[in-house]
Amino acid sequence: MPLKRIIPIISLFLLMLYPEFVCADASPPLIIQSSITSSSLSGYLDLLEDKTGKLTISEVSSADMTGRFETDNRPVPYFGSTSSIFWVRFAIGSESNSDMQLLLELAAPRMDYVDFYIPIPGGGFRVMQAGEMRPISQRTFRHVNPIFPLIINSQIKTYYLRIDARGWASVPLTILSPNTFVTNENRRSMIDGGYFGAMLVMVIYNLFVFISLRDKTYLYYFLDIFGFALYIFSIKGLLIGFVSEKMLWLNNYDAVIVVLPIMTGLLFCRSFLNTAIHTPFIDSFLKLLIGVAGGTLPAIFLLPLDVIRHALTVISFLASITALVAGVACLIRGYHPARYFIVARIFRITGVLSFSLSLLFPLYLPTLLGLQIGSTIEVAILAFALADRIKVIRHEKQELQAEAIRAGHLSALGELAAGVAHEINTPVNTIINSADLILDNKEKSDTVHDIEIIKTQGRRIATIARSLLFFSRQPEQDKVSFSVADMLQGTLDMI
Repeated sequence: MPLKRIIPIISLFLLMLYPEFVCADASPPLIIQSSITSSSLSGYLDLLEDKTGKLTISEVSSADMTGRFETDNRPVPYFGSTSSIFWVRFAIGSESNSDMQLLLELAAPRMDYVDFYIPIPGGGFRVMQAGEMRPISQRTFRHVNPIFPLIINSQIKTYYLRIDARGWASVPLTILSPNTFVTNENRRSMIDGGYFGAMLVMVIYNLFVFISLRDKTYLYYFLDIFGFALYIFSIKGLLIGFVSEKMLWLNNYDAVIVVLPIMTGLLFCRSFLNTAIHTPFIDSFLKLLIGVAGGTLPAIFLLPLDVIRHALTVISFLASITALVAGVACLIRGYHPARYFIVARIFRITGVLSFSLSLLFPLYLPTLLGLQIGSTIEVAILAFALADRIKVIRHEKQELQAEAIRAGHLSALGELAAGVAHEINTPVNTIINSADLILDNKEKSDTVHDIEIIKTQGRRIATIARSLLFFSRQPEQDKVSFSVADMLQGTLDMI
C-alpha cells in the first residue's frame, strides 16, 4: 500500500483511540515523569468562554464543542474582571504504567466556584468542588486554594475545569507531588505567620502609643496598618475560614475591606505630612479623594461589583500617586520627616504593582509575596519616620518652652519695673515739691545752688521712673468705657 494512503489511516486510527484530546486546535498532553515534584500546566491548556453560564459538562465535552476551545500559551491565562464562566481543558498522562498520586492546585483563592471534572471508566465524569463561596468543610480538599487529588497513569485522559470567578479571573494551574505540596504549604504558613504576626505587633504598639500621646497621627497609622493587613488577609482567602463558614456572603462585599486602607492611608498622609500647612492645594485633593472613597461605601451595596472594583482600582492608584507627590512637595518645602514617608510609599506602590503582576505570573515567588514584602518594609520605615517626627515635635516643644520662659522673664521684669517706678515716684515727688517750697520762701539763704541741684536730680529720677512705667505698660487691645467723674475725683484726691 502506498505511504500516502497509510498515513491518513494511522491518523484516523489514533483519532478514534483518543477522541478527547486529539484535534487540530488542541494543546498537547502533559506527560508526567515519575520523578516529578511540580509542573506547570502553562502551554497545555485549552479555554472556552461561556458568557451565558449555561453550558454543562456533557455539552462542553461533546465532539461538537471541541473546535470552540482555543489554545492558550500564556504563562498564566488571565481574564481580568469578568462575569463569564470559563471552561479549561487539558490532557495528562504518565510515562509510568503504575498509578501516581498527585495534586492539581489552582493558585487563586478568590474564585467563587470551581468544579473539576475527572473522566471515569465507561463514560461520564466525576466532579470535585472548591471555591471561596463554598464552605471549606464542603470542599473536596480543605484548603483556601482550589486543590484536587489526581491519579495519573500511562493512559492519557482529558480533564475539564469549570471556573466561575465573578471578579478577577486567572488560571495558574500546577501539578504537584504530595511531598512538594506539604513543603510549599509549610513555607507559606511560615511566611504568612511571620507577616501577620509582625503586623499585629505594630498595630498593638501604635495603638498604645496613640493612647499615651493622644496624637491622631498614630491613630490613623494604627488604622492604616490594620486595614492593609486585613485586606491582605482577605485576598489570601483566609478571612472566611477565620471568621465563620456561615458568613460566605461577606465575600460579595469584600470591596469594603479595600476602601478601609485607602481612606486610612490618606488620613495618615495628611496628618503625618501636615499637608494643610505645607501643601494646601494637594491637601484639598487628598480630602477630595477621602470623600470619594467614603462615597463608594454605600455604592457597594447598590452598584454591580465590577463597577465598584474598577472604581476602587482607579481611586487606589490616584491615592498612591497623590500621597507620593505630597511627600515630595513637603520635602522640598523643608519638612525632613517626609523623606521617610516617600521611601515607605515607594515600597507600598512597588508591592501593589508586584501583586498586580502576580495575577499574570502567580507562580513566581517575588510577585506572589510582593505585597507582603512591600508593606512590611513600609511599616519598618514609617516606624523610623514616626520616631523622627517625635524628635521634631520635641524640638519644637522645647523651642516653645524656651520662648515662654523668655516671655515670662520679660513679664517679670516689666512688673518689677512698675513696682520700682511706683516706689521711687512718691519720694521723688516729695523731694521736688520740698525744693520748690524752699525756693519760694523769701527768707532763703545761700543754699539756693544746692537746692537747685536737688531739684534737678529729683526731676531726673522722676524721668527714669516714668520710663519704667512706660516700659511696664502693655498696649491696650480693646476700647473700654470709663467714668469721667471718677477719673477727675481720683485726680483731685491725688492733688
